[in-house]
Amino acid sequence: MRAAFVNLLANAIDASEPKSRVEISTELIDANSGPKTLEVIAAARTPRARIAITDHGAGMDAKTQARLFEPFFTTKKRGTGLGLSIVRQILDLHGGSIDAESKPGKGTTFRIELPLEAS
Repeated sequence: MRAAFVNLLANAIDASEPKSRVEISTELIDANSGPKTLEVIAAARTPRARIAITDHGAGMDAKTQARLFEPFFTTKKRGTGLGLSIVRQILDLHGGSIDAESKPGKGTTFRIELPLEAS
């Protein structure tokens, strides 16, 4: 899990201007939280933690967001493009999930959900 968070934080720092904020927030997700979709009902059996990491960088367009978790996809001049695909794999192994929300010029938020009890 440490590797996943280090990667996400490093990406947020890289995407931000110098001395810009990177925000981290957490919340508890339980059966009474949020809309009642089938996915939420299935996940609600176990309390979950949601962790959000937000940068205030340049953001991403929809085309870039659609490929974020693909192995070897990168927008950086250096790097392998494996970071976010490895993050997703780590979270999958722990029963978690990750998604991203971004708008060009507005920054990016990665949201992670993890079960609080072993399955």
